[in-house]
Amino acid sequence: MSYQFTPDCYEYGQYKTGLKMRGVPFAAQTFFTKLNGGIATAVSVFALTLIGFREGEGVVQAAGFADKLWTFSCLGGIIGGICTLLILRLYKLNDHDVQLMAKCNNGEISREEAEAQMINQY
Repeated sequence: MSYQFTPDCYEYGQYKTGLKMRGVPFAAQTFFTKLNGGIATAVSVFALTLIGFREGEGVVQAAGFADKLWTFSCLGGIIGGICTLLILRLYKLNDHDVQLMAKCNNGEISREEAEAQMINQY
């Protein structure tokens, strides 16, 4: 789902500035994907430390570790989902308006025509 936002952001950026900068939203997407991976790894290692993970080949984990790991796995997804929903509430672009922006960017309609048909004001 997140990959559909990048082209929308490109169209919006060109609509607002008049500049064709396709690389910027795609570079930002790559950067934030890598940042997200780094943060997720750090949080996971910290959480494993908190629940008592024992490192090493052939090491037996403490009693109750599997239950703690299952709880952590479930809570991680729930917390991540809630955070995602909160962030998506701030996203105001919709397909209809982005299509109008693309038509305006391509010179098919004027900016005034696009704004008259848009659902939201940008």
